[in-house]
Amino acid sequence: MQASDVQVMSGVRRRPHLLFVTFAGFSLAFALFTVAPRAAAGGSLKVRNAEAQEVAGSWRLFTTIELSRAPATAHVPMRFVFTKTAVFERALVDKSADPVVTLVPVVRATPTFESLDVDFSNATGKIFKGTRFDFALTRARGYEAGEYQLHLRAPDGQEVGSGVRVVLRGNNAIVDRRSVTFNDTVAAKNHDPAKGAKSDFANYEPPSRDVAPVGAAPSYVPREAFDPIDEERVKTRPRGCGCRAAGLTSVAAVDSSGAALGTAGMLMALSAAIRRLRRRDA
Repeated sequence: MQASDVQVMSGVRRRPHLLFVTFAGFSLAFALFTVAPRAAAGGSLKVRNAEAQEVAGSWRLFTTIELSRAPATAHVPMRFVFTKTAVFERALVDKSADPVVTLVPVVRATPTFESLDVDFSNATGKIFKGTRFDFALTRARGYEAGEYQLHLRAPDGQEVGSGVRVVLRGNNAIVDRRSVTFNDTVAAKNHDPAKGAKSDFANYEPPSRDVAPVGAAPSYVPREAFDPIDEERVKTRPRGCGCRAAGLTSVAAVDSSGAALGTAGMLMALSAAIRRLRRRDA
């Protein structure tokens, strides 16, 4: 075997190691470009009033936001994500004249997003990595008294700090939780066991005049529907011989013309008979 063949074979054997090193380099570069922004997002989120009291239908939260480094612009669009974990339920229950407040857990609630522009600069225009930011939550946006989990997201979608528990104090709408009973306490008190047991519906009387009709309802079919139309009326043929003379438009004219023709015919026949008799005598 020649030396050149050995060099070629050695080059072929070393080529997979070169591919492995290249692949490892690309993987490391990809990890640096993907993990570095996550580490850079970092920062922290704090809520100074973790338990906010409702004032005029809204809750105001005062937060302290700190990034890992100062942002490039003074105003940064950030997203506050609220997820409801529990709600304060005011319910009417048996044996209690006042509503009872109970903390009811909420499972798989849909998060609510608040997109706000956070200012990281002062009056002189200098940009800092930390700021204090306050905003309000209203019932018109779907919030109610209860417990929420707050998360803050940067413009690139990365989370700033960790989740914060926020409690919104206030009075929610009252829910009726009282039990419904169909027992007649008056009938049970007046029931005499000596007379035997009776059905609950033995003395039942339907309520009188519960729903009384007022006025008269109109007919389903209007009265005009029974009147015949022109096409439905029966048309009769006028009396007479049924013939019509030319130029005459009335039945009386046809009758008079027929009578005149009959008289003229009789006169012509009589004159013809008289002429025949005269010829015989001559």
